[in-house]
Amino acid sequence: MNSIEIIGWFFLIASLIVLGLGAVFVMALTRANEKTRRQLADNVLNEIVIFGIWIAGLAGSIGVLQAQTWGRVILLYFCIVLIVLCLLVAFQRGYTAWKAGERQSLMGIAIFLAPILIACGAAIVELRGAEADAYFSRR
Repeated sequence: MNSIEIIGWFFLIASLIVLGLGAVFVMALTRANEKTRRQLADNVLNEIVIFGIWIAGLAGSIGVLQAQTWGRVILLYFCIVLIVLCLLVAFQRGYTAWKAGERQSLMGIAIFLAPILIACGAAIVELRGAEADAYFSRR
């Protein structure tokens, strides 16, 4: 198994886990109290967009495993979007924590953010490399 297939399997499994957990959380929130259901209803567009992004990651990883060039493109864009979204959320949460004087929360944010940035950054580098060119051209 080469690095491109490992990337495909990694993002396939990660996407399935995140989509499954997201579905479970949304179902749990629909059974919660009225205030929580109202908050979920107010954020339905955000939830749909997030689910759509992860579905794109799932589709891209399947495409990569099938050595389809469209899978490579979708997975690249998925990784870029995931990096941007995570950075935006981390900066927003970090700024809020900083203003509240909760400096220890910044370490938690960094610990959460680092593996995502590393995995997506490595996937971007590998999917744009010579090994990926050979992998997608031979099939």
